[in-house]
This record gives sequence, C-alpha cells and structure tokens, in this order.
Amino acid sequence: METIRSGSGCSAGRELCLKGVKCMNRGEYTAAVLKGLRHVTASEKEQIRKELDGHMEDHALELMERGWEREEAEEKAAACMGDPMEVSKELQKCYSYGWLIVGRVLGVVLVLLVLLSVTELGSAGYGLVMQWQAQHNPTKHMGEEQRAQIRRELDITVDCGNSVLQFYAVGESEEGETTVHYLIYNKTPFRFVAKNIGIRYEHPEADEHEMDRGGGYFSDAWVHYGNDDLVPPKGAESVTAVVTWGSRETRVEIPVTWEVAA
Repeated sequence: METIRSGSGCSAGRELCLKGVKCMNRGEYTAAVLKGLRHVTASEKEQIRKELDGHMEDHALELMERGWEREEAEEKAAACMGDPMEVSKELQKCYSYGWLIVGRVLGVVLVLLVLLSVTELGSAGYGLVMQWQAQHNPTKHMGEEQRAQIRRELDITVDCGNSVLQFYAVGESEEGETTVHYLIYNKTPFRFVAKNIGIRYEHPEADEHEMDRGGGYFSDAWVHYGNDDLVPPKGAESVTAVVTWGSRETRVEIPVTWEVAA
C-alpha cells in the first residue's frame, strides 16, 4: 500500500527572516497589523483581528498535525501572512471616510484573499492555484515528453472523506508498460492534501506484485500527483484500483486499453 506524503508547505517564514522581519507569534503579528490602521472603529479592529487570527490558527494547526511545536507553528503561520506593515497598508485602503460598515467588512475579506492568493507573501495563494489546476487542467504539471505518452484521458473520482482522488489519464511508458496517472487534493481550499490514502491494483488473472511495477510522484502540501506503472494480463481491458483511507476501501475499474492511431 502506498503512503501519500506532502511537501514542506510555506517557505515564506525563512525568506521573511532573511529580510530582517522579526519572527512573531499570532498575537504579536495581529497587534503589529492593527497598530498601523487609522480611521478604524474598535468593532472593526476586532473583526480584522478575528480574520487574521483565524487564518493563522488554521495554518498553525495544519503544521502541528505534521509534527511542529505550537510556538514554532504559530511563528511560521504568522510569517506566511507576510510583512505586517504591508498587510496593514493594504487593509488601510479599505477604511477611507464614507465607507459603509458592510462595505468595510467585505473589503477586509477581499484584501485578505488577495494577499493570500495573488501576492508572494505566503503560500496559501499558491495552494489555491494548485488545487484549481488539479481539478481543471491536471496534465499542466507534466513535461512535453510525459504528456506525449498519454493514450487516454479519464475522469474517475473517488471520495476519500475530506479529499478527492482522481484518476485522470492512462498512458504507455517507453518500456511498454501501462501508466495510470492520478492526483489527490483536499475539497476545502487552503487545506493540505491527505497523507493516509493508499492505492493498489488487482486483476483476477494476475498477482498484484507482478502486475504493479512501481511508479513515481510529485507532491507538495496542496496536491499530490502520482503515476503507477502496470503490466496487466494480456488482453485485459481494465484493472481494479483498490483505494484505501483509514478503515475504508473503494474499488473502481481503470481502463487500460486505447485506440491505436493508424
């Protein structure tokens, strides 16, 4: 059974420290952002504080699940939000005179989303882009040579709790083996990919260890791409992929034939 592993996640913390930005915990970071705001009421500051703290808490919990200590996880999550002076500057644009309260709240949410998904201050935006790409253009990460080996596109999905496993293509390797391409992503934006999903392949006329010749994968914190090389029995039209996560198991048929161009 294959164990899915995720990458290292956000690298912004180290980059920001190298630039001389002081490492902060969640409270210190939020205080630094709020200090730079003007024309903001007490209730609006509280709303901003909750938004900032919520984003950092989610990221810190993800890191702690992967073995980080609480203090280090909070500092890393704060660093991934970016320079507090820059965040404060962007938020301040939402609080010029004359804004309605509803407009202000929506503006805060919009700025946070922009900071997380467009700028290079953190990795959450990168994760959102990777998740969208996985769902709508799964072969984009491939090189030209690997893409040329695809023989048949698939759209076979398996619900794995909070994550989705998708078999999106089969191809033919240089050695003549059948290659099954799949990916895994979290259903919730900004959430890390699951690490407890396994795949094995079965066919009534073949031993799974003889049929499965291994494979490779490319993985980061947000999306896991994998490919398995198989040697199905001669004449087989499909193999059974057995997907496991936790104590659950799902079986789906993967076609391993395609039309040969004349």
